[in-house]
Amino acid sequence: MTSDRSTLARATLAAAIVAVGTFAASACGEGGSTGPDGSPVPIRLSLENVPPADAPTMDGYRYAAWVVEADGTIRPAGVFDPGSNGTATVESPVSSPEHVMVTVELAGESPPERPAQEKLVGGRFGGDSAALTIDRYLTAGVPLVEDPGTHALFTPSDNRELGYPSNEDSGLWMFNVEGDTANSDFYVRFSNLSRGWTYEGWIVRDHGSDDECWVSYGKFQPDSRGRAAGHDDLAFGPYSGRLQYMQDPGEIIDTPGGDFVGNPHGYPAPCGMDLPIDLNGDKNSGVESRWTHVITIEPAQHEEDETGSSPDDIENPLEREPFFIRPYRNPIGQGFADEPRDIQFYPGSLPHGAAVIQRDGG
Repeated sequence: MTSDRSTLARATLAAAIVAVGTFAASACGEGGSTGPDGSPVPIRLSLENVPPADAPTMDGYRYAAWVVEADGTIRPAGVFDPGSNGTATVESPVSSPEHVMVTVELAGESPPERPAQEKLVGGRFGGDSAALTIDRYLTAGVPLVEDPGTHALFTPSDNRELGYPSNEDSGLWMFNVEGDTANSDFYVRFSNLSRGWTYEGWIVRDHGSDDECWVSYGKFQPDSRGRAAGHDDLAFGPYSGRLQYMQDPGEIIDTPGGDFVGNPHGYPAPCGMDLPIDLNGDKNSGVESRWTHVITIEPAQHEEDETGSSPDDIENPLEREPFFIRPYRNPIGQGFADEPRDIQFYPGSLPHGAAVIQRDGG
């Protein structure tokens, strides 16, 4: 009797292991070309503010679509190119998916077997259609902050040596100069992003022109309270005039920004310009600044490629190029350096769209 029970137990355990293995393969997109609820069906994607796959802002990346079943199983629906009109048709391996989502994947020859961390847009089907938004895909369950705060022109990297003011028109730092935000907070606030995404700040000369020039001052993440209360990944910045610009035990910078006052390392000059850069306009003569402040959302934690590196790992900080998600910007304009400049939100620039299951060729 005991032997029979042991045999039965071993058989049950073996069956359970096989079942778990089958589910795991299915959840990773390895469960075959058709799902348990019927034949594959095409899904028509219509996307806004999503550039073609061959756009310069997508260099090194591609788009992939995924469907999610009621039990949470994720299945691949194909790599696609939205083209210039933002539309594409992908194939769902199940006829009645619960959700659909689009991810940003590393470029490659083989289709991805599981979704990357960089989830771009998605939505739940109601009938045969779904509205696609960044909510709970690119963002971590909350909308992007509409009024993050202000920045000023400021150069902390040389104030210790030269005193204040000194070259203040040559640096940009995010903090609330007057502390009169809704939270009466010194720190600028941003929504937390989903894993795989990060913010990056830029100064852009002649924004929107054929000759625009983008210079990064660093990537950053808000803390658990949404405050930009830590330095970005370039700290004072490679053009701050400091040899040790990433660390200074005598000074702490706990907000994102960068200085553009000197080049002791002999790096290629940003935009071919002489340093220090004058970011400000001339208030006395009414001349506007040529510079715009822009904050983008960038892929941050992509899976490693076959060389063991991700695009961000091998990216030269001095040669960074902006991604296409650009929710915040403001012209620097003209004014005194310590005058607050409001960081403006542009929700109309965010990716969104719709997905429609096309049954019977519809």
